[in-house]
Amino acid sequence: MKLFPSMDLSQFFAELKSRNIRRLAVAYVTAGLLLIELAAILLAIFEAAAWGLKLFVGALQLGNAHAPVRRLDPIHEI
Repeated sequence: MKLFPSMDLSQFFAELKSRNIRRLAVAYVTAGLLLIELAAILLAIFEAAAWGLKLFVGALQLGNAHAPVRRLDPIHEI
């Protein structure tokens, strides 16, 4: 299975490893979990509505999904 026409699956994972994508993903997940815990504590203190935490988690998911999309290849930068 080819994800990109000029790259096979082993090259794709080698590229992810060379760009430290795994470390970035772990950092995003860790930061997201800490922010969710903090938001849960603060929203409980201020007696906010239950949908407030759901909205916050949804916003974090959108932000994390968008972050790695940014192109990291210095060859294609202008």
